[in-house]
Parts: sequence; structure tokens; C-alpha cells
Amino acid sequence: AAAQLAADRLERDYAHAENLRSIVLEELASVSDWQVNGGPRVSPYILSLSFFGIEGETLVIETDHAGFAISSGAACSSRSTEPSHVLIALRVPGEWLRGTVRISFGRFNTEESARELGAVIRTSLEKIRRIR
Repeated sequence: AAAQLAADRLERDYAHAENLRSIVLEELASVSDWQVNGGPRVSPYILSLSFFGIEGETLVIETDHAGFAISSGAACSSRSTEPSHVLIALRVPGEWLRGTVRISFGRFNTEESARELGAVIRTSLEKIRRIR
């Protein structure tokens, strides 16, 4: 029954994740020195972003204070302080590696929360860059 439910919702969930991803990216359009990691065929459920000159962990803490759970680096390297081999394979430049965060999207995320997350990331980046 669970597999059938997932299959029935697959296309709708995929489109929803793509929309949420787009909303976050739109909110970041005015920000400088950032990039989306991955190629043209990435999963819409995961968004990997790198910010030049920013510690990803600082951004994780800032978004956590606003009620959002994002993570730094790549999932397979979450317990390591070394740069992720996945991000290196994606050719993320060394000066951007430490500023990488990972955002996951799912069925229960809303467009409103995606907009708010994008805005929180944007204002957090402005704050962090002002004080460094």
C-alpha cells in the first residue's frame, strides 16, 4: 500500500520539489558570490549551494535559529571536517567548499516556507558578510 501511494504521488511530489527549489533560488537571486552545485540532472529534492567566504556551519546555525534545518557539506561526509569527496568530484572550487550547505525538500514543505527559508538565508548572508 505504501509503495502504491508513493508511486501515485511520484510525479506530483517531483514537481512540488522542483517548485520549492525554484522559490529558494529566486529568493537568492540578489545575493552575490554563490553557486548551485551539481549538473543539469540533479534531484529536485536536494539543493546544494556554496557561498564564497562563508562558513556553511555558520549559515546552518543562523537558519536553525529561524526554525529551519539545513546541513553543511554533503550527507556522506557529515561527520568529517575534511572536504566532501562528492563536492570535490563535482569540482566545487576549494575556496567555496567550506561554504556549502545542503537543503532537502519534501512533500510536507510549503511554498511559503521555501520563500521564508530563501529570505532567511539571504539576510543571514548579508549579516555574516557585514561582520567579517
